[in-house]
Amino acid sequence: MGDYDSAQPVRGNVEDGASIYTQNTVLITGGSDGTNYQQLNVDTSGAVNVVGRVNDGEAITGDPLTTGALFETDGGSAVDSGDITYLASDAWGRIINVGQNADGSAYDVNAYPIVNAGVDSAGNVQILLTDTSGRLIVNVGGGTEAGETYASANLVKDTVTDVVTESDVIVKRIYVTGSGLMKVEIFEGVTASEVVKYVAFNSTSNPNVLFEWTEDGWLIPAINSIIVKCTNLENAASPTSDFDGYGTIVYEVGI
Repeated sequence: MGDYDSAQPVRGNVEDGASIYTQNTVLITGGSDGTNYQQLNVDTSGAVNVVGRVNDGEAITGDPLTTGALFETDGGSAVDSGDITYLASDAWGRIINVGQNADGSAYDVNAYPIVNAGVDSAGNVQILLTDTSGRLIVNVGGGTEAGETYASANLVKDTVTDVVTESDVIVKRIYVTGSGLMKVEIFEGVTASEVVKYVAFNSTSNPNVLFEWTEDGWLIPAINSIIVKCTNLENAASPTSDFDGYGTIVYEVGI
């Protein structure tokens, strides 16, 4: 019996889900193992069972099931080209993810580097901020001032003098004042190896000096110190020109 095109219709005689008898004409899909015909193995829902030839934790032999991706050497054109690269995993089978930006390189928004982020109070994603060493900058209390360090020192003519020192904080502002002309220097770095970062001078009309940073502040890690140093620039001869200098560091708690 054929249809109007003379094609022979083929129909199995076993219902879906029914037992397979040795003598029937049920239609079964199969394939060759290189020598013999082998039926496809399915589960009770008819989904094909696909099993790799290597057990978990064994050395790679034969054709195990692996996951890979195409490395495009043509810059990502519409036509795929390049090599298949297996996804890398650790000893527990967890996928290893690596961003395209090298440590310390400029941030490239098109490179999709792996970065940590959070959600701000407006519901927007914000990348976590770090210093140049990769240490996380923590803004404690939503920007409220957590403390201040105040100190004073006698400023001898033409002599650099430490006025106030702080460490392991996020500096917001530094106030410096004196009863005479002076040079103010801000030193920062690894404790006992600090270097000058900022310099300012006062005048008779403006005896106060103010250093101020953005709302994120200037992170001074625990291994570093920030020192306010002042130099007496009065014209009169020492010691009559000696006077007191005062410094205040306003900060938030560091990390």
